[in-house]
Amino acid sequence: MPASPGNPGPFPKAGGWRVGDGPQWCTPGSGGWNRGDAGDPDELGCSSRTAQYSKHGYNMMAVERWMDKGGQHCSGMTYATVLREPTFRAVSHVNHEYARGNDCTNAARSKVHGSSFFDKIFNQADCKANAIAQKLDEHPRDTPESAGLSEVICGLSSNYQARNLLGDTLSSRPYSHEFDHSEVKQHEHIAKRRLLGFSLVLPIEESSRSRKRKLIHSVLGWSETEMPHDNSISNDVLHYGALGSEEKALLKVRNTVDKALHGVAKSVALIDHIFFSESGL
Repeated sequence: MPASPGNPGPFPKAGGWRVGDGPQWCTPGSGGWNRGDAGDPDELGCSSRTAQYSKHGYNMMAVERWMDKGGQHCSGMTYATVLREPTFRAVSHVNHEYARGNDCTNAARSKVHGSSFFDKIFNQADCKANAIAQKLDEHPRDTPESAGLSEVICGLSSNYQARNLLGDTLSSRPYSHEFDHSEVKQHEHIAKRRLLGFSLVLPIEESSRSRKRKLIHSVLGWSETEMPHDNSISNDVLHYGALGSEEKALLKVRNTVDKALHGVAKSVALIDHIFFSESGL
């Protein structure tokens, strides 16, 4: 999330942030369904991105896909991100595809239930899109630029946070099923360097509200620092607790780089909190 100075407030309409400002993953009703992997991503260089801020008066931009230009950090912009424990994040992302208001997939919900979902896509289907589509009863989308869940689910569930940091350093299609976790592993040191280039890095599991407020205020200067997170499972199609031990082990193996990045995030947040507390900044 590259952001320029300023406080956009707790809600999009409260400040200089508007829905659609940044590249998005799933945009219902606009023909942009899963366009981050299927269409031509709107990757901008630093001069173009800066001009975008100036032209529209933005003070924050949420980027819902990989970073521009292979993880490029632009001078004059403050970068902030929140990382989540990767196995829980993978399950949550699958549920997000089926969330109300998201037109992200037409795969049958009934095929996602149970304790063998990830075994189906990684082992039984070997991350082959056609085989996954069969197992999920997924049908082709109406528009040619639309990617099906079957085409990206392996990438969404396998070191997704690292893929976002690496961008086209990894591939022009960072979520593609053509790239497995071992290929992302080879770029782990690059992903860590990119993450360390962020001014604010927080693990979503950070339980101390005062610590989160301190870090967000010290780095971004925001007075509104709540980080609400919806843990409701009422509309979920997949539950972490329902996964068998083999499923959980499989997810861990497929997310070793993200696990390492999550560890970095926890360390950075702790060090930053000590620094800002001791310095009085």
